[in-house]
Amino acid sequence: MSTSNNSGQGFRPDINWTDSSAFNNQHNRQKEKGVFNKLSLFEYLSHLQTLSVQEKVVTNKLDKDLFTIGQSLNGFALGFKTGLFMNILIVLYLACFYGFTSQTPRISVFADTFFINVWVVLIIVLTMWLGSYSRYVSGEVTKKMITVLFMGKMTSSIVSGVLIIFGVYTLKAILASGEFGKYVVYLNLDTITILQHYNQAISMLIFQVVVSSFLALVMLKFRNYFTSGDMKDTYEKY
Repeated sequence: MSTSNNSGQGFRPDINWTDSSAFNNQHNRQKEKGVFNKLSLFEYLSHLQTLSVQEKVVTNKLDKDLFTIGQSLNGFALGFKTGLFMNILIVLYLACFYGFTSQTPRISVFADTFFINVWVVLIIVLTMWLGSYSRYVSGEVTKKMITVLFMGKMTSSIVSGVLIIFGVYTLKAILASGEFGKYVVYLNLDTITILQHYNQAISMLIFQVVVSSFLALVMLKFRNYFTSGDMKDTYEKY
């Protein structure tokens, strides 16, 4: 907010929210400082929320080129890192699955079930949380922002997910050969029990990779179901 030295004028807003050109000028000043090109995930989502409000209230549509190639790469990189984090949770799920199913129960039935499935729940909840931000799509700029974020997440989830699946099948062949049997015994694991549950582990692994890769994009596609009232028709245009 700024004040005028002339009496009677009082306060005036720094940004005219009904004029897209005013926002464009402010955005360009911030871009010159490099503010938008190196954001954390939470900063990126905060800017998405801010732009969503601005797209709703400005008289003229914001130019989609406001979201530059540098910002697109930043959004894609954030999504890529998020996908990698999700697949780290998948690896933790596999470690707990093999660790707690090779001896039943290792701690207790409840504790074993909790430590195995908590990672699956985290992947679903975190992916749905990120996907819920698709409700802030209200124009071309916000649609571009959320799309590159989700595409980055999908890319890393698929690539690293395929590598994990390949590694799991390779591990199955190694365990079946008995070549490293003494190391398995040292870890207090039962190879026969692990192999008996292998198909279950792989099925859950594929399920988690699919959820991590595509659930957010599905929520973006059907984001109109997350809105209601007058804004629903507006969201369905983008």
